[in-house]
Amino acid sequence: MQLGTLFSADEALDIGLVDTVVNTKEEAEALAAEEMRQWLAVPDVGRRLTKNTIRKLVLDEFCAARPDDLQRFCDHVESEKVQASISEYLAALKGAKK
Repeated sequence: MQLGTLFSADEALDIGLVDTVVNTKEEAEALAAEEMRQWLAVPDVGRRLTKNTIRKLVLDEFCAARPDDLQRFCDHVESEKVQASISEYLAALKGAKK
């Protein structure tokens, strides 16, 4: 996906990118409505607690790494190479306006 590869519906199904393939808009709407009914049958508080529990470890890791991530980002943006690229880009924008 990061390369922008386009998959047919059947290819997407085969590689697990989608759960189901339908042939008509009506089938898609009916399937979506049934899926929504199933989701809504689960009490909201239970769904919320489950999502929070599942995400907590990852969120904690992100929060703990934030200072280091910020420093790496700043170091990268302030590097001569990146600053030169930004300057070239801005100069090209100024030239395009004329």
